[in-house]
Order: sequence, then structure tokens, then C-alpha cells
Amino acid sequence: MKITRIINNNVVSAVNERQQEMMLLGSGIGFQKKRETSWRQVRLRRNFS
Repeated sequence: MKITRIINNNVVSAVNERQQEMMLLGSGIGFQKKRETSWRQVRLRRNFS
């Protein structure tokens, strides 16, 4: 997954390996992250694709 837009500390927009855009919600997942940052596992509360 790669971050495309940081909405706030708890919401980010990302693109997964299949190039599907997703809205990710979770406690502090956007905190101190930058655009184009990639990661494999995230503690999510909700995932909207």
C-alpha cells in the first residue's frame, strides 16, 4: 500500500498493489507520515475501497 493523500491523523487515501484507491481509517495512521510512503501492515479500523 502507498499513501496518496493524508486527510488527517486518522484518515489517509492510499493505493494498494492492484492499483485500487482506498480510504483507510485508524487511530493515528496518518501521524508523521509522508505522501508516497509505503507499508505492508496497518492497524485499521475501517477500509473503504
